[in-house]
Amino acid sequence: MKKILVIIVTYNGSKWIENCIDSVINCSLASDVFIVDNCSSDDTVSIIEGKYAHAVMLHKSKINLGFGKGNNIGLKYALANGYDYVFLLNQDAFLEKDTIKSKCVYHYQQQQKKKSHKPKSIKLFGYIVLMVVYMCLFFKF
Repeated sequence: MKKILVIIVTYNGSKWIENCIDSVINCSLASDVFIVDNCSSDDTVSIIEGKYAHAVMLHKSKINLGFGKGNNIGLKYALANGYDYVFLLNQDAFLEKDTIKSKCVYHYQQQQKKKSHKPKSIKLFGYIVLMVVYMCLFFKF
């Protein structure tokens, strides 16, 4: 089974974070969740620590690093821990039940097509990052 990591960067996202995390936890294909909090001043961290401590990994930044640097922390974690797929998810978005599964299946099918056209002696790059960034709640794949 492939290892999948969902990275969520948060900043004052208490009004969205429960829906976001619940949608990942309830996906049809299991994945780990890595959250980078960018020094939120609301109760985002307390919600995560109180309700999801058992289900997510939380990195609390002492300063607001921004979206890009926050994701880089998560990507470094993914590389260091051998994840095969990484999904980037905005804090104000949620996943449909089969989103992760459908993206992984699609990627696998595309890789199989590429392999059939490559000489057997060439080893394909092993680590693939799939970035799925949802810009709003209504955007669906």
